[in-house]
Amino acid sequence: MPDLHILDLSATNVHGDLTSLGYLPTLGQIDLSDTRVSGDLAGLGNLSRLYILQLRSTGVSGDLAGLEHLSSLQLLDLSSTSISGDLAGIAQLPNLYYVDLSSTSISGELASLGNLTNLGGIVLSNCSIHGDLEVLRNLTLTSAILHRNQLSGVLPDLSVLELEHLTLHDNDLGGSIAGGFLPRNLSTLTLHGNHMSCRLPELSSAGENISTQVVLPGNWFEWPTPGWVRYADASLCDDPWQQRSHWQPS
Repeated sequence: MPDLHILDLSATNVHGDLTSLGYLPTLGQIDLSDTRVSGDLAGLGNLSRLYILQLRSTGVSGDLAGLEHLSSLQLLDLSSTSISGDLAGIAQLPNLYYVDLSSTSISGELASLGNLTNLGGIVLSNCSIHGDLEVLRNLTLTSAILHRNQLSGVLPDLSVLELEHLTLHDNDLGGSIAGGFLPRNLSTLTLHGNHMSCRLPELSSAGENISTQVVLPGNWFEWPTPGWVRYADASLCDDPWQQRSHWQPS
């Protein structure tokens, strides 16, 4: 199969090591999610045409270093695997648009993604990512799923961004909130389980489309809180993104 372009065996009983895929240099899409494949990513390093790699809920392990030369890569989903290490392996991939590394052992600074100027969506929940949120101001994200990490610092002014979904609950964020921090297209924001102590800003035209705001124990917000704040049971907000992205590469 020397000219194979698309390999989709997701949700099957296929098993084996990823190394054999390195002998299929024409591959552009790989989806082996929810299978029993295993091994590390080093064997994929010569797949220069690869732009979609989905290995969600597999036995894949190791780090991201094997991906550092895959400059065509646009979509990466390694969620719920045993991948570990830091984000350096994907930090210089110029076409990367969507990344899901949730529920892995990935660690490192969020700031290492600062050069990914085409990045539209990141899902890094349930990892060990640390650092502050300033890097978000330099990205073109519409979705940043960052809950249950070790992020710290204050919530910066994000009002100029196109963010629609921002989950930050169960981190170590503190301090105050910039007065006009809300992106104008924001529809979901979670902040519970942090250490913020401040008065929440009133909405202007920015943020007027917000449909879900969650502010729960773990913060010390001054009363009265603005009318846009919604209160809900934390158990209802553990993961508001149950459905996978329907993004398709351009």
